Amino acid sequence: MSFRKSIALFAAAIIFAGTIAAGADGMQLGAQAATAGISREEAKDIALDDAGLTENEVTFTSVRSDHEDGVAVFEIKFETGEKTYEYDIAKAGGKIVNFSWEVKTPACVAAKQAARSKQTAAKSAKTGREAAIEAALNHAGLTEGEVNRIRCEKDYDDGREIYDVEFHKGNYEYNYDIDASTFRVLDWDRDYDD
Repeated sequence: MSFRKSIALFAAAIIFAGTIAAGADGMQLGAQAATAGISREEAKDIALDDAGLTENEVTFTSVRSDHEDGVAVFEIKFETGEKTYEYDIAKAGGKIVNFSWEVKTPACVAAKQAARSKQTAAKSAKTGREAAIEAALNHAGLTEGEVNRIRCEKDYDDGREIYDVEFHKGNYEYNYDIDASTFRVLDWDRDYDD
């Protein structure tokens, strides 16, 4: 074999080896992309969809990577004129791991106040504890027969008398702060409970 042919074969072998290495790197990058999960924008869309809001109706205050009980999540915080929302969305699959919202201001429009007055009058025949539990269950879309470990205690939060209501459904723990005079939901969250 001539010297020129040897050089040509050697060069071809190097090019071939480089092509294989580049292909393997490309496959690795492809595999990483496939397991990377959802994007920040997709996580924001999932949270907005769950809250029943659009991006034009909210102001995002924080979107960051975090871990919740060993699960990689996007922690998303946003607010409207009346409420603040917080969501933990699993990066792998986009499942809502945790969420909560809180009323920002106690002032409400006249229609909401009228509706609350009617609810308060209807609930006054019940004990405060029963009405608070009913308000929490109604908000969660559950009945007393569907949940277990119901706990309800009177408490004070920021100088306001509230009922602290807790119950479990499946692997989820629900926590509610219910206003003791209007039985309105002030704050709530649902956590995955292993």
